Amino acid sequence: DNGLLSGTGLVEMYDELCSSYGFVNPVFYLPELRVIGPESNTSRMARLCWKYGIPPVTFFNRYLKKGEPVNRKFFHREVATQLNSHTEKTLEYEAKLNELVGLTDTKRFSYSYLHDILDMSAHGMIADSKKWCPACYKERFKPNEMLNGIFDDLYWTLEPIKTCLLHGYALRHKCFECFSVQPYISTTVEPGYCHHCLAFLGGGFESFVGDEELRFQRELFTLFYVDTYEEFRPEFNALVNNLKALKQAFPDATSKYLGDAMGVSDDVVKKWISGRRKP
Repeated sequence: DNGLLSGTGLVEMYDELCSSYGFVNPVFYLPELRVIGPESNTSRMARLCWKYGIPPVTFFNRYLKKGEPVNRKFFHREVATQLNSHTEKTLEYEAKLNELVGLTDTKRFSYSYLHDILDMSAHGMIADSKKWCPACYKERFKPNEMLNGIFDDLYWTLEPIKTCLLHGYALRHKCFECFSVQPYISTTVEPGYCHHCLAFLGGGFESFVGDEELRFQRELFTLFYVDTYEEFRPEFNALVNNLKALKQAFPDATSKYLGDAMGVSDDVVKKWISGRRKP
């Protein structure tokens, strides 16, 4: 029987066990399974739910959510926009997840480090559906570590990223067997398997994207990977100072020139420099 199909009684039993040992909050153990770059928060939650047999709806509503409870539909896409992005909710949920597994708040499994950089009303950063690399899934399938689950890379959740930067293969967004789009967190199936037909998502053939596309994707990847390390995280005032320095050093670097180079209007550049607007 699948661990995610068990009732909520296990949750009460686990909470009682933690209380009997004197833990103020529940404590879960989840090994970090990393090759390069961080794992996503949605992946961490999926693995926790699978390992401890707790349905995702129950886990989220009991340990993370405040206010109105979520339902299964929430885990198709909305869970990624809240757990993997850079919103107020992301900061809150990431801190709670870190606390549950005994990590400090400085550990990042989302783009929360961009919270003070990007405009909170920005859209289109997180992909509408889950993406994954089948070659990575094959490498991460370890029969002796079934309970730990297969993990997803954080950068896979970005809408502009279409390529696995470890293998150069196109990221998939549909099962190769039933051609179904996958939720970010399945409410019934273990990580790495199709939510609909149960096929292993690491099966089938991989498609190499080509050297030119791979170079372009690596540039995007660098922007959203290097900055996940604390010492390289960007700051909004650095952008402002850099724009001011460019305008001072190069007389031709007007707000219109800079705007054309970055794909925005000159008015937007002026608002960035004045601090009235964020990218």
